[in-house]
Amino acid sequence: MAIWMGETGGIRLERLASESLYATISPSDVDIGSSRFSVDRVTRSLITGDLVWIKRVDDRGQSVSDLLDFIDPSGWSDGTRYSDGQWYVNVDPVGGVRLYKSWANALEGSIAKAVKLVKPSGSYRISLQVQQGSQRWLAQTVSWTLNTNRDVADITSLGDGFSKQMATTVSGSGDLDCLFDVPQAFCGNDATNEFSSYLHQLCLR
Repeated sequence: MAIWMGETGGIRLERLASESLYATISPSDVDIGSSRFSVDRVTRSLITGDLVWIKRVDDRGQSVSDLLDFIDPSGWSDGTRYSDGQWYVNVDPVGGVRLYKSWANALEGSIAKAVKLVKPSGSYRISLQVQQGSQRWLAQTVSWTLNTNRDVADITSLGDGFSKQMATTVSGSGDLDCLFDVPQAFCGNDATNEFSSYLHQLCLR
């Protein structure tokens, strides 16, 4: 058994980049009225607040120059459609996805603030890849304890004169005492965001 103890530190949340999710988008997958689209397996790959890079790809997963025509041109900062783009997503429990230009709007999930969608010209493949996001502060640590224990299995064979054992899986537990006092400058992209609102956004995330 090993025991570690500590006093100071901080807890930060960070979303790591993911492998690309490949899916086919078709006109029936896009709901213009609610600015929402759906693709297979999205609830297992994306969570609300992710910054996602969406690209139009061919059957081999390679980028192509054809445009993402199911996204309204207003979804890009210069008002021009491209074959790829990055947006924050709001994912509902049944796999519906809305696109947003900011993290806070994605957490809110408002239809009015979502990027407008249009019916695509046909069915084609797209890739969705989570981009590594900025680290978001959660709390300062006051004290913490972590202990681990490795199980041992008896692998003695019949007739052996000495017992044999092999280390197997590791289990553990710990305690963490926190002080939820994050400087206002770390409360999201907006330095004027109140800390209570910031914690609420993290809970939604």
